[in-house]
Amino acid sequence: MKIAMQRRQSLPPLISRFSPVSNPCCEVIPVQSGLTSRPVSLGGSRTQGALILAPFAGDIGHLGCRRVARFCRWLTASGFSVCVMTSGDCAIDAPVETLSVADPLRVHCSGVSTPMAQKRSKTLARRVARRVVVPDSTIAWALMVCGSARAYRAARRASVVITTGPPEAPHLAGTWLSRLTGTPHLVDYRDGWTDEPLKREMQDSGVRRWVESFLEAAVLRHAAAVTLTSEEWSHAVSSRHPEMARRLHVLTNCVPAGLRPNASLSHNPRMRRLVYAGRLSGSHFSRRPDPLLEYLQTEAQLLGSALEVVFIGELAAEEVARIQAFADRVSGFGWFVRQLGNLPYERVLEELSRSDGFLLLSASQHALPSKLFDYLGLGRPILCMADPMSAAWRVCSRLPQAWMVDIAAPTSRPGFCRSVESAESTSVPFEFTEDAVRERFLEIVREVAKSRPFQGSRDQSLP
Repeated sequence: MKIAMQRRQSLPPLISRFSPVSNPCCEVIPVQSGLTSRPVSLGGSRTQGALILAPFAGDIGHLGCRRVARFCRWLTASGFSVCVMTSGDCAIDAPVETLSVADPLRVHCSGVSTPMAQKRSKTLARRVARRVVVPDSTIAWALMVCGSARAYRAARRASVVITTGPPEAPHLAGTWLSRLTGTPHLVDYRDGWTDEPLKREMQDSGVRRWVESFLEAAVLRHAAAVTLTSEEWSHAVSSRHPEMARRLHVLTNCVPAGLRPNASLSHNPRMRRLVYAGRLSGSHFSRRPDPLLEYLQTEAQLLGSALEVVFIGELAAEEVARIQAFADRVSGFGWFVRQLGNLPYERVLEELSRSDGFLLLSASQHALPSKLFDYLGLGRPILCMADPMSAAWRVCSRLPQAWMVDIAAPTSRPGFCRSVESAESTSVPFEFTEDAVRERFLEIVREVAKSRPFQGSRDQSLP
C-alpha cells in the first residue's frame, strides 16, 4: 500500500510535462451552456461521474458517435456528470463537459467547426498509418490522451472510465488511465477486436494478429466489465478468456426512441419498395452483394409485378457495378433499382419510414447489424439473409416479420416479395427498446462505479 501511494504521488509531476497548459494540442471545452444535470451521491462527498474516451464524438455519421450519444443521455438523465474526451468538437446533444485532445494524424478531427467534418480526406499519413500502426490509426490520439495531465485528473474525478470500439486504441488509453488512477474501466465492444476483425491487415498478417491479441488480452484482464452486442460474441470472448466470464455483459443496440413508420409508404403507392441500408464489404470484407442480388433476381422472375429496390450507403466501385448489372437484368420485369449513396442518418430513417420492407445481409457469425434495430422500429417485413448458426439468425428467427434465408443457399426460400404485399405491422420486442437497453447499461455502470475506492476530498479540489 505504501509503495502504491508513493507511485500515485509521483505521477502528476511525471505527466505534467505533457499538460495541456503547455501543449497546444489539448484544449478543454466548458460544459454546454443552459444544460445541467443533478449529481447523485455515492455516499460521502463524492458524486458519480463518467469519463468517456471517444475520438469520433464530433462525427455525427460515425456509428460509435450515436452509441456514445445514447450513453451520455442515459448517464446525465440518471444524475451522472459526464466528461467526453474527443479529438475535435463534440456533436453530442447532452449536458456533458468536453475535453478536446488534438489528433496528430487527424483521423477523427470532425465536428461543427472543423473543416475535416466535410472533407474527411484520406491523407497519405492516414493511409500509411492504417497499415503500419497498431492497433489502428487512432493510436496517436490515444498516446496524447495518456500524456495529458488533464485527462489524468478527469479520470481521477470519475467513478468509471468508458471506452467503446472500434477503433480499439481508445481501449488502450482507457486501460492506461485506469491503471494510473484506480478508476474502474468499462470496455464496450460494438464489434469484435480479434474475433471477426474488421481490419483486413489482421487477416493478412499473423504477426499483426498476435500483437493485437496480446493488446486485447491486456485490456480485458484489467477491465472491470466488458459489454458486447450479442451472446455469440460473449461466448467467443469467454472461450478465449475463461476468467472473464463473470465480467462479460450483453448490451445490444436499441431501436431509436420515437421511430415510427410514415403513413404514406412508397413514393408510388402502386409500387412496393424494398430498402437495403448500410455498407456491404466496406463494413465487413467477407460480405458481398452477390447472394442478395441472386435472391432478388429470382424474386423478380416470380413476382410478376413492379417493385423498387433502393440501396442506401457507401458502396465500393465494384459493388456499384454489380448492382447496376443487376438493375439491367431485372428492368425487364418492371423492377427499378436506385442507389442513393451515403446519406445523413436522419435522412436514412426518413427513407426507411417510407418503405414496405427491408433487406438484411449478414456474413458475420457474432455481430448484430446496427441497421437491424432501425428496421425493427418500423415493424415491416425483413428479409434476413444470414448463416443459420449466426447471431443475426438467432435474433431474427424469433421475429414474426422476418423472412429467413440461408446465405449459403440464396434461392432456397423464395416468396419474400409476395409476402410483403399482405404483411401487417409488428411491435418492437421489449428487450430491444431504449428503455430496456438503458436500464441494462445503467445497472452495469453502477456496479462498476461501486468498485471505485473512495478517494476523499483530495480529488474534489483538482481543477
